This record gives sequence, structure tokens and C-alpha cells, in this order.
Amino acid sequence: MIQATAASKQFVPKDLSELVKTINEVKKSDRLYVQTYRTSNGAVIGSKELPNLPPSMLATLNNDRTVGGFKPTVLTVLTEQELPPAEFLISGQQVLTIEVIK
Repeated sequence: MIQATAASKQFVPKDLSELVKTINEVKKSDRLYVQTYRTSNGAVIGSKELPNLPPSMLATLNNDRTVGGFKPTVLTVLTEQELPPAEFLISGQQVLTIEVIK
């Protein structure tokens, strides 16, 4: 499920090296991944995620005159840890929401 929201899922490679780089970033099905993320305003351009963009940049990207495609993002991954291989395939996800109040 983590792979479903990855930036790499939303692009078409321009050349072989970009394709190989993206394939190497694909999550393995015999591993558990622990991620922390937060809600943010950003964009995915190509296979690059640009988190926490200022409102002026988002307005520029949303302009009708902007050439090229982008996809807005609402989650920014802060940390990710890959756990050692398991002896079985793993699917699904578990989300634990923590609200930080200052």
C-alpha cells in the first residue's frame, strides 16, 4: 500500500537510466516498511517529489499557462525504515494517527 502513493507511480520515464533508478526504488514484497509522514502542500514533477512548496509556487504550477504536468501531493514522508526480509509475503497497511498540539 505504501507503493500506491509513491511519487514514482505517477511518471513516465524519459530514458533508460531514469527507468532503472525508479525500478530500484520499488518496495520489496517480503519486507515491512515503517514510515512517518505529515500533511503538506507539494507537487510531484516527473519522479521527483517537491514537498512543502510555498503557496506562490503552487499557484504558478496551477496556472493555465504552465507547460508540463504535475500532480499535487498532500503527504510528505519524513522517515522510512525497511525491516529485514520476512519468510512470507506481506500485504496491507496499518495507520496510526498522532496529532501533535503545541
